[in-house]
Amino acid sequence: MSNPTHPRVTSHYDKPPRTPAERFLVSLISLVAALIIVGVLLWAVNTYIPMDGKIKNILNVVVVICVIVWLLYAFGIISRAGDIRVPRVQ
Repeated sequence: MSNPTHPRVTSHYDKPPRTPAERFLVSLISLVAALIIVGVLLWAVNTYIPMDGKIKNILNVVVVICVIVWLLYAFGIISRAGDIRVPRVQ
């Protein structure tokens, strides 16, 4: 017997599965959040850590190349190449 004075307890299992559009939006938000975090960290390193200009340029180039490779992998433009491990965006 159910008691009408007590609300029904729900869980995440009661929710309908996400649609492809919702999954795409969540992936896009995760991607943008990761790019913002990387950008803020790179800015903080460039601003607050005293380094020679050449070292900063090398660091910036390495970070940009890593982000480009990660984005190419995330969008499926490149696939697993050898033993290179990069995080996958889901």
